[in-house]
Amino acid sequence: MHFLKKGTGPYPLGVLIALVVLAALFLGWGMQAYSLLNWNRAVDLGLQNERFTGDAV
Repeated sequence: MHFLKKGTGPYPLGVLIALVVLAALFLGWGMQAYSLLNWNRAVDLGLQNERFTGDAV
């Protein structure tokens, strides 16, 4: 685990990996929040699978 402490600029590699993972997490949550606001547009963007047709039973 010594390679995570190796310096790559001002921060160690482990910190940079953690920041990238957090950014991906927030991006995923943001896309899901967008689908709550505008479902049809989220389907058009490919964030969700299908449109609601009204006959879920």
